[in-house]
Amino acid sequence: NMKKIKLTNYGYSLIDDEDFDKISKYKWYAVKNKSGKIYAKRTVGGFGMHRVILKDRVGFEIDHINGNSLDNRKSNLRIATKSQNQANTNKRVNNSSGYKGVSWNKVAKKWHVQIIKDRQFAFRAYFKNKEDAARIYIIKAKELFGEFAK
Repeated sequence: NMKKIKLTNYGYSLIDDEDFDKISKYKWYAVKNKSGKIYAKRTVGGFGMHRVILKDRVGFEIDHINGNSLDNRKSNLRIATKSQNQANTNKRVNNSSGYKGVSWNKVAKKWHVQIIKDRQFAFRAYFKNKEDAARIYIIKAKELFGEFAK
């Protein structure tokens, strides 16, 4: 079963019943990161709720499987590398194509698909048609990231 933890400045976060004692002894607030996702942070110490629940793993990130960063139930959290965690994100707010991973290249005058994995270009290609570019992005992202691809 789950419980709701009230955030001091915005809404609430979901947690498992078993984590209630550990989480409820702190005050939590909502903070927005650069990509616009809202996370629950501890007012003292600044730790993210997801890190307190999964006991911080040095060198790894914690991914919210369903994309809801205020859903901190264990069934929605998984340990991930930075690349895996970034693969499980939505398209950027300033996206011009309407498709994740697809942008217009003014110089080439074509739609550009680019996927980065482990801080290196894992795939780059240009297309005349943005729908073709989007289809290729989906195929390549699944090949490169498996269950983390979004």
